Parts: sequence; structure tokens; C-alpha cells
Amino acid sequence: MKTPENNIQTLNFFRLDIFKKNVSNLDFNSLIDSIYQIKNTLPSVTKSNYGGYQSPNNLQNNPIFFPLIQIFNNINTEITGNPNNKITNMWINISSFGNWNAIHTHAKESLKLLSGVFYLKTPKNSGKILFQNPIDVNHNLEVEPKEGDVLFFNSIFPHMVEPNLSQEDRISIAFNYE
Repeated sequence: MKTPENNIQTLNFFRLDIFKKNVSNLDFNSLIDSIYQIKNTLPSVTKSNYGGYQSPNNLQNNPIFFPLIQIFNNINTEITGNPNNKITNMWINISSFGNWNAIHTHAKESLKLLSGVFYLKTPKNSGKILFQNPIDVNHNLEVEPKEGDVLFFNSIFPHMVEPNLSQEDRISIAFNYE
């Protein structure tokens, strides 16, 4: 097949990249204390979680999280080049021993641009996040998150979180951008 010279255009249908950055300039203990206060105040919802706690998904409006959102926004701008993308929903995940998240995507309600998850507490054996290739479901990418890791990924990526096999809680914050 003959390829036209100098006029090939790449049309990005969607990105298959997963972006990872470690954020360490936060007061993790204070943030974790606030998260447990929220858990004791707001009822859990059930989405993809089997056991554990998931908060309502409107925490982007809570001033406690504004410094964290600014960090996420800076990373989002680095990735997309668009400083106008906004977090439309954000929630807490607390998984105790045996708790896990079934395979799911974040593109159900509307077409999201990027989704992400930030890990505040990741004890040894607390479970990896597994991303399924949406084009070839026989291939997965396993990521063992560390405390302070934030992952950004296309919202259509099917993913799950393995069961927490540690005796301590795994704590993360998930979010979506539009």
C-alpha cells in the first residue's frame, strides 16, 4: 500500500497511556484523619466495591481536598496540556482485609476525559490495581501502588483492585475529569 508523503495525519481516537507520579509534599496523616472523619459522618455507597467504604462522589467540593485537587490539576495540565479540565466527581475508598473492587470503568455517566486514583495508604499485600486493555482483553497491566502515587488513565479503561490481604486499611481517593 502506498503511503502519501508529508501529509499523514494522526487522529487520536483515545489514549492508551497510564500516567503515574508520586506526590510526597502533603500531610498524609492529617488527610487520613479527615478521611476517617468523613467515613464516620457520611454513609458508604456501593459501586464497584465488595466490602469496604466508598464515600459519596462529591468530595471535590470539600475545602479539605482543595490543595490535593490543585496538585491533580497541575498533573492533568502536564498530561493533557489543557488547564481548563475540571474534576467533576471525587470519592474516598477504604478497603479493609478482604475488600476489593470488581472490574469497572468510569465512563458510565458521561464521556469523561481522564480518571485517576491517589493512594494515601498502601500496606504490603493490600492489593494491586489491574488495568485491562480495552482493545485486547487478554492483556492486563498490574500496578502495585505506593503511598503518594497518583495514577491518571483514560476513563474507558476497565480496571479492578485486588483484595486487600493485609490487616491494615488501604486508602485511596478516586476522581474523574471532564
